[in-house]
Amino acid sequence: NYVNDDDSSDFAFQIVAESGPRLADDFSFAICQKLSRHQGPLSQRMRRWLLLVTGVSENRSQVNLLASMLDGASLATDPETVLFLFDYLTEPRVVASGIHFGATFEATTRENHSILRLSWETVYRPFLGQYAGQLLAIIDRHLRRVDLQLTLAGESDRERPSLWRPAVSIVEDHQLGTPLGFLIDAGRECLESLLAAQNPEANRYLEAWAECDVVLLRRLAIHGWTSRTDKTSSEKLQWFLGTGWLHSVDLRAEASRLITETVGSADPQSVTALTDDLLAHSGDAGYGPWRAAALLTA
Repeated sequence: NYVNDDDSSDFAFQIVAESGPRLADDFSFAICQKLSRHQGPLSQRMRRWLLLVTGVSENRSQVNLLASMLDGASLATDPETVLFLFDYLTEPRVVASGIHFGATFEATTRENHSILRLSWETVYRPFLGQYAGQLLAIIDRHLRRVDLQLTLAGESDRERPSLWRPAVSIVEDHQLGTPLGFLIDAGRECLESLLAAQNPEANRYLEAWAECDVVLLRRLAIHGWTSRTDKTSSEKLQWFLGTGWLHSVDLRAEASRLITETVGSADPQSVTALTDDLLAHSGDAGYGPWRAAALLTA
């Protein structure tokens, strides 16, 4: 058994390495089958085969087999493999689509988001206290990468993942969730876990997201500031006003929640600054008057 047996694995791997990086489809599928049937943590030698098959062009059957490896996996016994599979299976893919909006580019994850949610519940969520930082690093990288890819497709395609997403605080369900919605839900849980533990990594992400132009990450930043317990309402409101995001339509769901949850207990100076800013821009566009009235009477 060239995958499971250490003695023959070295010899087989040497042959593959010398023959070039391209694996025959049947050979790649056979390796995936053997990996998916393995019980227990992967040895270092077996992980080489996992790296090989995930580095070549994949088909749906191959992805399904690799996803099935999570059925009996655990971060407690094999964190390297489980984190690698999370990175691989959640990686966004930008594909041409003509189903909903004419000829467009849509972002989706490599594995179906419903399957990813099931794995999240059983494999990843129980260990957020230990691995939230590593998982959030993967999610952050994926959301930045897909935003960059969609920039090439056009502004409307780039905006769509955020437009499809309701408030970050609302958990999407298995059937109705959008593909990138899983990454947002998982990212929210990781961020909340870091904030609850007062882990310095949470602050680093909030600062980095406040400086980036990826809308979904900005929305996560506002959610994080709303949820954190180490800042007063005045500090939260002052931070938000300092970002200049008050009048950004893309951020309205999270912005409205932060304002309504802080304005009642913030100091008079912070509330006055908010009111002055809202009134100063209330006539900027058709959205302005409605937004100003909604927030001032909330």
